[in-house]
Amino acid sequence: MKPQIRRFKTQGASCTNVFRSLSVVEGGDSQSFAVSQETADAYYLELGVDLSGMAVTLVNFKKIWQRA
Repeated sequence: MKPQIRRFKTQGASCTNVFRSLSVVEGGDSQSFAVSQETADAYYLELGVDLSGMAVTLVNFKKIWQRA
């Protein structure tokens, strides 16, 4: 996930806006979402990990964002 976050950061995106956008796409809410199979499949080759069904919370996303 860090390579994608770095890409968003270089484009000037904010952490909260990126999270909200991802949450809308994944059918989540303002605090969390689960990674869909379609998204997991799209990033599998780049990440080498199956993220399908992984829960992503805003709190954890902010921590990853800060470390990226």
